[in-house]
Amino acid sequence: MKKILFLLLIISLTGLNQIFADHHKNKESKLKIPKSWEEYLSIKRKQKAFGVWSYQGKTTNVWEGIPEGIEYKNTFTSQMSADGSKVLNSHVMKTKDGSILSTGSGMETWDPKRKKIFCSSSGFDGGELYSGSFELIGINATKEKWKYTETVSGKTYEVMITWKVEAPNKRSQTISRSKDPDNSSTNTFTKQPRKQQTQRQGVILKKGPKFKEQEEVLEAFVKAFVDGNAEDCANLYSKDTIYMIPETTVLSGRDAVLESYKEFFKSRDYEILEMKEPVSEVINFGNWAVIRGTGMDKIRSKEGDESTKNYKWMILSQKQQDGSWKMKWDIFNYDDAY
Repeated sequence: MKKILFLLLIISLTGLNQIFADHHKNKESKLKIPKSWEEYLSIKRKQKAFGVWSYQGKTTNVWEGIPEGIEYKNTFTSQMSADGSKVLNSHVMKTKDGSILSTGSGMETWDPKRKKIFCSSSGFDGGELYSGSFELIGINATKEKWKYTETVSGKTYEVMITWKVEAPNKRSQTISRSKDPDNSSTNTFTKQPRKQQTQRQGVILKKGPKFKEQEEVLEAFVKAFVDGNAEDCANLYSKDTIYMIPETTVLSGRDAVLESYKEFFKSRDYEILEMKEPVSEVINFGNWAVIRGTGMDKIRSKEGDESTKNYKWMILSQKQQDGSWKMKWDIFNYDDAY
């Protein structure tokens, strides 16, 4: 009898392990094809994929034209084009003595006719010209998978490339031959700190990707404010923020801002019917930006009376090490004595 019970226990545990494995597999496989360029860029920003990434290690035989077993450093750069219509990528693989094993560049853009992401690359592997095209298999906030077809020295072959977010400043890249999956390599890239930029004149923006970055901050704030989420509101401010609002002394630091929102939401006794904070203009200074705009909130009191308040605001925004934008200064005032 004990043997039977022990056997049943093993079967049950095996079944549970399979269920958990299947759940994990399903979770990992939830990659999707973006339906627009804007959706694709939004996912890339969530990945914090833009920037300069580097890896040091030894070459494998996964790439044609590059010898195996050579120590090298790979520097990969991904950034937006000035007009926001393309993602520009480049790489350089160098040995310790400065010899270039591989170098190339490429771009990702939206093909409106085929309604999909188009990506290509070209350069030199071992001094031989190569060219290749990418097909996006799927992408989400932590992972993306591509099928890459390359031609070099008259030979065409195919590899699968998977990028995975491992940490805020780490991404792994797994490359495997489509016809020989066991021939694969996984490298972990580390994001390099942004170089301090020299002071420059601000650029006035009323559209484009840098304008959109600031809009996303305000959209996140409006949602958190309507939801009454003090933590999400405060997380949009820098640690050393200065918050200046009507009829209140200046608040210094994110903790003070958090307590202010907690107290405000706890005492809020009306319903927000509608709230907007459109961005009117952005002056971009690289890692700093000044944003101004207007605001409107329509509310309903406990007694059922509806009213609307209009206001204007100005924000000094600072780009953080992880690529996100936080409010350094925030000030607003109403259009009337409500």
